[in-house]
Amino acid sequence: MHEMSYIVAMIDIALNELKDRPQAVPKRLVIEVGQMTGVMPEYLHKYFPIAAKGTRLSDASLEVISIPVQVQCAHCGSTYRPEKAFRYLCPVCGEKAATLLHGRECKVKSIEVEE
Repeated sequence: MHEMSYIVAMIDIALNELKDRPQAVPKRLVIEVGQMTGVMPEYLHKYFPIAAKGTRLSDASLEVISIPVQVQCAHCGSTYRPEKAFRYLCPVCGEKAATLLHGRECKVKSIEVEE
């Protein structure tokens, strides 16, 4: 149930961004969640109305964008999405060592408002 703490944090970030815009009516909160976070988008959707209740986001919708894992090979520098079927090896050179580029993020991408 760590999704509740994530969605509460995202709501707090959004409300902080909106504090200087009292006339703005939030319509949609868009967040990005990396596939390696372990955060389940369906639970974010489930807990959003509960966490947003009583806030300016209570009538807003939630959009969750899943960010796939992307790495850069430490040997040849190519970027790729590691796949279990290929034992997570670089498809160009076959090496395993890589640096994570995307897939661990969990952030507010945008807040759509009506002025």
